[in-house]
Amino acid sequence: MQASGSNVEYVGPWGNPWKFLTNDGKITSIILTNDEKTIHSLKFAYTDKDGNDLNAGPFGTPLPTPRLIEFSDGEILVETSGTFGMCANHQVKVIKSLTFKTNKGVYGPFGDASGTAFSMNGVFEGFFGNAGKVIYVFGAILRV
Repeated sequence: MQASGSNVEYVGPWGNPWKFLTNDGKITSIILTNDEKTIHSLKFAYTDKDGNDLNAGPFGTPLPTPRLIEFSDGEILVETSGTFGMCANHQVKVIKSLTFKTNKGVYGPFGDASGTAFSMNGVFEGFFGNAGKVIYVFGAILRV
């Protein structure tokens, strides 16, 4: 492949892209697995606008000790934050930690809170990212 007169080679990306949308519904629970260095997997349960209970995931590779975040009636996700950075075990940038904030409380942080911080808030319609053995990329789909 040629670019600007130079021979270049694209290598990667690694992992599997993933995403889910609630379709004007509500996230009801999040199951994640992590170790002391990174987030390994995410799974979401949600109710769509027609009242159907659905699941998305797991994304990544689950570990044997999942953590369940179950939202109570009237509890709404309002902010997601975390950190990303290099992980010695994987030699790439990964999602190192995640925290979920609702109108009723805070869940986390899960994982290693060191690294570059990120935060997003709003009305969450879903999430997307890239995963393999761990979560490499994590983003939110927000209602505007």
